[in-house]
Amino acid sequence: MIKYPPVLLEIAETILAENGKAILVGGCVRDSFLKMESKDFDIEVFGIANLYLLKNILSRFGSVSTVGKSFGVIKLKIDQYKNKVDKPFEVDFSFPRKDFKINAGHKGFETRFDPDMSYAEAASRRDFTINSIGYDLSSNTIIDPFDGQKDIKNKILRHINHSFIEDPLRVLRAMQLSSRLNFRIAPETINLCRKVNISELPKERIFEEFKKLLLKSEKPSTGIKYAYLLGITDMFQSLKDLANIPQSILERSECNLWDHTLMTLDRMSEYKTGNEKKDIILMLAALCHNMGKEMKIEYITEFDKRCGYDKYGLMPVKLFLSKLTNEKYIIKEVLMLIKYSYKPFQLYFNTNNQDKYDSILRKLSMKLPIEDLIKLARASCHGSDMSGSDDETASEIEEQITGRMKVLNLTTKSIKPILTGAHLKKTGIKAGPVMGRLLKEAFARQLDGKITTIQEALKWVEEQSI
Repeated sequence: MIKYPPVLLEIAETILAENGKAILVGGCVRDSFLKMESKDFDIEVFGIANLYLLKNILSRFGSVSTVGKSFGVIKLKIDQYKNKVDKPFEVDFSFPRKDFKINAGHKGFETRFDPDMSYAEAASRRDFTINSIGYDLSSNTIIDPFDGQKDIKNKILRHINHSFIEDPLRVLRAMQLSSRLNFRIAPETINLCRKVNISELPKERIFEEFKKLLLKSEKPSTGIKYAYLLGITDMFQSLKDLANIPQSILERSECNLWDHTLMTLDRMSEYKTGNEKKDIILMLAALCHNMGKEMKIEYITEFDKRCGYDKYGLMPVKLFLSKLTNEKYIIKEVLMLIKYSYKPFQLYFNTNNQDKYDSILRKLSMKLPIEDLIKLARASCHGSDMSGSDDETASEIEEQITGRMKVLNLTTKSIKPILTGAHLKKTGIKAGPVMGRLLKEAFARQLDGKITTIQEALKWVEEQSI
C-alpha cells in the first residue's frame, strides 16, 4: 500500500481530465515498501507537453513556482486551508525526459522532454532499481519495469544500466543509501562505481552525501566500509590510511585503526542530539579521531607531559576536512575535539593531584563543550580494549568528570575573569600592555585555582612589580 496525502489523488484526477497521467516516483514509493515515512513527494506527469497548462492545473491547489530550467521542475506548495490538510507541504512535478551527457560533473547534461515517453524509458535514467518504481495515482497500480520490488525485498542496491556512471554523484549516493537503508550493494554496481571519477564533483555536493550518511544512518560504519570498496576513499587518503595502521602498535587491541574508527562511529551515532550542526561535528570527530595517530603524542599517566595531538598529528585531519568542506566553523570545532580527545583519559588516570585536575578541567571548559569531549571518549572507549571493560571505563570517566564539574560549578565557556580592566583602572593602572599582561596572568591563576575572589586578585596585583 503506497502512502500519500489524499490531495495528491485529487490532483492526479484533475491531470487525467486533461489527458495526462500522474505517476508518483522516487523515494516516497521506495519508502512505502520499506514501511518508512516519507516527507518528500515527486510526481512525473505524462501526456501533457505544455508547461503552462500544467502550472494552471496545479495553481488550483496552491502556489506554484518553476525551478531548475534545465529539468523543468514545478514546485507546488499545497494550500493548507483550500485542501484541508494539517499543514502546507511541497510536491515536485516534472516531465519525463532523456538526459544526454555533454560535459563533466554532476550538472553536465543536456535534457530533452518527451511527454509521450513510456514509463520504463523515463525510469531508465534513474540511479537504482529501488528508485525506479512508479505508482499510478489514478489507476492505483504499481509500475516496476526494473524489478525494484525484488531488490527491496532482498535488500540490494543495484544500478539500472551503464548510464549510471555518467553522474559521479551516484557513487556517493550508493555509499549513503546503503548505510541508511542497511542494503548490500550489488557486486556489479561496486565494480561500475570504481570506474567513476568523483573528483570532478564540487566538495559541497560530496559533503551533502557524507552528511546524509553520518546524520541519517543508524549504523554509519556500513557506508564508510562501502566508501572504501567503491573507491571513494581514494580521494581521501587520510581516511584510507586508517586501514593500514594496526591499533596494536599503539594500544592493547587486536583490531586496526580502521575497525576501531568504525566501532567508534557507530557508538557516536547513538549519541546524536537531533541538532544537525552539533551532530555533524560529533560524527566527523568520531570519523577522524584516529587520523594521524601514528604521529600522536600519548602520555596518559603524567599530568606534566603533553597528551593528545601535536600540530603534525592533526595535519591528516585538516587535509581530510579541507577536501570535504569549506565550512570553517565545522573544521575548527572538529579539530578542537580531536586535539583534546585524550584529556578525559588523562584526567581519569590522574586523580591524585586535585589542584592540577581542577585546573585542566577549568581550562578545557573555556575551549570546548566538555560533554562533547566525554561523548567522543565514550565512543572511542567502545572500540578499544584499554583498562579492561570499555563500557565500564567509559561510564566511570563520565561520572568522574561530570561529578567534578558540578562541584566546581562549571558549564561550557561559563568561566568569567574575576579581575577586569575596570578593577585595575581604580588602582591607577592605565589601559595598555601592562594591564593586558596582568589580566592574562590573573586569569591563568584563576583557572589554576590560585585566585578565587576579587580580594585575592587585587592583593596579587599589589605584589607584582609594575
